[in-house]
Amino acid sequence: MASVRKRAWVTSKGVEKTAWVVDYTHRGKQHIKTFPTKREATAWRADMQHEVKQGTHTPASKSITVAEAGALWLSQAENDGLEASTVMQYRQHLNYHITPFLGDVKPARKAPRQAPRGRSRHPDQGRDPSDPGRGPRAASPADRDGDLHRFARLGTARVDLG
Repeated sequence: MASVRKRAWVTSKGVEKTAWVVDYTHRGKQHIKTFPTKREATAWRADMQHEVKQGTHTPASKSITVAEAGALWLSQAENDGLEASTVMQYRQHLNYHITPFLGDVKPARKAPRQAPRGRSRHPDQGRDPSDPGRGPRAASPADRDGDLHRFARLGTARVDLG
């Protein structure tokens, strides 16, 4: 059972703050997630309950990072017997275009559409201005149909590349 409740507190500077909290139990452990509005909290609770019914929900604290999911994805590509050149290209995309920008992101905490994009990241990240869109396009082989994000969020052992 999940509940949405309002939380109010006073900061050390005396400012009153409020937030909306979703309390829920997943596999016998208590979890909470905080939102600025009741609408966001209620919407997330509905999504979470649907994921729990499907058996695909992973709490943010248990999710693996995009870099870890990428490493598992590469090992799965090797185990599936993909050609060495294909695996090498996947590895290059992961190492040069995905991991430096999204490697530490836990998809359960940040939705894929909220992930930083290559165009907005290149000036301060040493990206070549002549190729501003390389990062988002580079993610597409690994993230076709959202597989990489779903893989990282779920922490599963296999990604279907076919």
